[in-house]
Amino acid sequence: MKDDSASLIDTPVLCAGTVVVYFDPEPTNGSSFGRAMAVGPEIIDPRTHDWWAPIRRADGTLDLLPSILVVGIA
Repeated sequence: MKDDSASLIDTPVLCAGTVVVYFDPEPTNGSSFGRAMAVGPEIIDPRTHDWWAPIRRADGTLDLLPSILVVGIA
């Protein structure tokens, strides 16, 4: 059986240095939105087609940000 579902992102849009604005459901600095720098292309789950953004936060920590929290890409 062929899986006809498609990812929201069919071609990579992130590259190292891309700014990602995201919703922070548990803000530690009082702001509900954060900015981070992508450290590479998004990672797409081939089974679910969900994608994750590998990011470096302002404090230097690395994280995988689920696409549902991404508000904008600049």
